[in-house]
Amino acid sequence: MDFYRELLLPHISRRTAVTFGLGTLGLTALSLAANPATVGATLSALADALNPPAIPARSIFLGSVGKIFTAASEADSFPVTLAAIEDLAPLVTPDDEDRFNLLFASTDARFQPGIYRISRAGVPTTELFVSPVGVESKTRTLQALVNRQA
Repeated sequence: MDFYRELLLPHISRRTAVTFGLGTLGLTALSLAANPATVGATLSALADALNPPAIPARSIFLGSVGKIFTAASEADSFPVTLAAIEDLAPLVTPDDEDRFNLLFASTDARFQPGIYRISRAGVPTTELFVSPVGVESKTRTLQALVNRQA
């Protein structure tokens, strides 16, 4: 029995385990140093994994109308101003926590429809699909519709 245990579970000294761990860490550091663009993406992915977005609710945005948020995607980020919080039609419950429309204003012409992390200091970060609505002008109106009872 001991023969098979030694064969299947060879003894590894603490020194060997530490050396292996440090070697792996060193190789990781070298690969990140060789490709600096990877560092930002890796840190961003780690931050996202450690800080998941909150479930969007109307109460998160109350008191923030007129305030500037950051809409960040994997490709870019834009400042956006929360212009209004509206009820959805047909109106089932006024000021419903789970059914509402956020309207943002943005002057950034590069904005593309997509999934964005919406954040502002003191407000939980949420992840929403944001798209332009209305007539294209210098200031674009952007919409993020939340309908969790559909």
